[in-house]
Amino acid sequence: MKRVTNKELISVILINISALAFAIYIWLIYDHRQTIINSEEPIQNYSVLEVNCYRKKGSNILIEFKGKQYYVEVARDKCIHFDPQKIQFFYDKERDEVYEESGLAVRQVVACFILYLCSCVWLFVTIRRRNKDKRIIINSHMKTKQQVFFLTKLDIIKMMSKVEKRIPIEYVLMGTFTSEVVRRENSISKFIELGHTNYSNWISMDNRYMVQPLNSKVNSRIVKQKDGSFHYIIELSSNPKGVELSTGGIYEKAEKVLIAGRIAYFAGSSEESKAIYKEIMKAMNECSIKKNNVFVSSEALSLLNDGWRLTYNYNAPCDKDFK
Repeated sequence: MKRVTNKELISVILINISALAFAIYIWLIYDHRQTIINSEEPIQNYSVLEVNCYRKKGSNILIEFKGKQYYVEVARDKCIHFDPQKIQFFYDKERDEVYEESGLAVRQVVACFILYLCSCVWLFVTIRRRNKDKRIIINSHMKTKQQVFFLTKLDIIKMMSKVEKRIPIEYVLMGTFTSEVVRRENSISKFIELGHTNYSNWISMDNRYMVQPLNSKVNSRIVKQKDGSFHYIIELSSNPKGVELSTGGIYEKAEKVLIAGRIAYFAGSSEESKAIYKEIMKAMNECSIKKNNVFVSSEALSLLNDGWRLTYNYNAPCDKDFK
């Protein structure tokens, strides 16, 4: 599908505004004419000069009233069967115009507002396509590179301890917080909740850590809430030097279930994140084996042999689990 350009979006917005303005204009004319029709008596002393009935364009009658000529729009059926005794004309002194009661019907006003609503739908679709284009552009510039694993708490501590000895790193707790205070540690073992999760799938929202160069700045996205408070969101997209470590772990809401974890970073975001990712991958290779494109430790395999589920999603069928 062709991308929506700024010019196209502006054109649709202008059409939408024009359609609204036209609909309001027609409504005001209709309302004014109805006021004249309801408050004034029909004119009597006029002369009919022409009766023009057309198929493709509006029919009209040329009359003479008070020494002036007026073209008055009428419905085609009244024009064809013109009868001066059955048709009524009204004079608008303010605008010096003559109306016939059927000259502007309610259906014409309704049609104008329907046209406006159609332009609203068009505008909505255009904006939606525009936003979709933006998401595609963002995603194309921020491709995620990731590796899924099944590791226990001890496995993760062992793996990351190797990385900590090789390069200066720190861990920042990711997520949404009500305070600007950032929790950061220089050792993964200091997070006591490590290796456990309350989420049923591998893209869990708890126990996610951003691994970044030691003493790096942490950027948070600030979102104002309806009650006036603020939420501070620490995420990878705002911190290009970081690598996400989502540990997964033992599922707290069921027995004998180990949820998968992952490491991930935005490829091309920075050399720092690329270097950290490579070091974590190196340590993972040393501490676990790769099977079906997933890293699994010997302890996790032992749990599997003892009847545990090693799963990406607890709610998915068991045949989708790691085997």
